[in-house]
This record gives sequence, structure tokens and C-alpha cells, in this order.
Amino acid sequence: MGRTAAAFAAIAVLTTAPAALGTVESGQVVPFRGIAGAKLHHSRAQVITILGRPISETAFGVMSYSDDGIMDVYLTRAGARGRVRQFVASGTGFCAKGVVGACSLTANSEIAMRRAYPRRFRRVVDVTGDTIWWWCGRVGGRAISTSFNTDPRRHMILTWYMADHGRRCPTIAQVRGG
Repeated sequence: MGRTAAAFAAIAVLTTAPAALGTVESGQVVPFRGIAGAKLHHSRAQVITILGRPISETAFGVMSYSDDGIMDVYLTRAGARGRVRQFVASGTGFCAKGVVGACSLTANSEIAMRRAYPRRFRRVVDVTGDTIWWWCGRVGGRAISTSFNTDPRRHMILTWYMADHGRRCPTIAQVRGG
């Protein structure tokens, strides 16, 4: 086999090889946009290009990327036509872009986040008694929320949430209801 044929064979293998299994234990949280490079409204294929193949995927379109913490990507539907509608992430390496100290599972991270965005996040205590800091706004004509639940004694962000709600933001009563 000549050099040219070998080069074409190598290119064919590289372009047709399946994406590697992706584990995501840390990543940058960009409020209202995305986590670890994946963004709201990305297609399933775009997520796999950025994060790799998920560790597991449900029949309902939930792609899981973490063994140690949580990094879940929720699609609008299962399969190739699904688009990202929600993220849930928790682990020591999930940190807000440009906000020093705003990392999940880090003491005083809630305070850092609220200082970076004064009077934006609203405190909500849900039906389970969890404290959630929630902010919903409009991005590209869509109602998008960024929120996190906390350990109120240590002011620690436990889990990040980001979701596309469609045309309008849920009411505080809806957020409180779980």
C-alpha cells in the first residue's frame, strides 16, 4: 500500500471512529448559557462533540457524564433530534465563569455568586426545605433560568441548575413547589 493510500485509510478511520466516552467532573458554569462548554439548545451531536459520549443515556433523553458527582444533560427528546433544555451539575470543579470562589461544594460560594450578581438571585425555600437561589431572565426570546441549591449554614453551592422554560419564567410559587 502506498503512502497516499495509507494516509487516506488513516483519515477514514479517524473521521469514522466513535466519539470517546466522556466523563465530566468539572467545568465552567456560564449563567444562562451552559456548562463545561455545552450550551442550552445544542443538538445531541454537538454535546457529544464537546463532551464525548455519555456514560449513560436514558430512553427519555437524559445524558449522564459523571461517575463521582453529577453532570446531567437533559434533551427535549431522546435521539438525534433532541436539543439541550436543562443542565444539572454538582462536584468540586463546577465554577461560575468570572466569579472567584463560586464553585460547587465550596464554603461561601453562595455569597460569592450573590455578590457578583447583586439583587438578581431570589431566595426560594422549596417544599422539601431546600434553599434555592433562582434567577430567570430572557435570552434570545426564551425564558432561561440559572439557579443553585445551597447548604445555608456554610453558604455552599451544592448543585447548579440551568433550564430553558420556553416562553415565560415559572412563578415563585411554581419554583417553590418543586
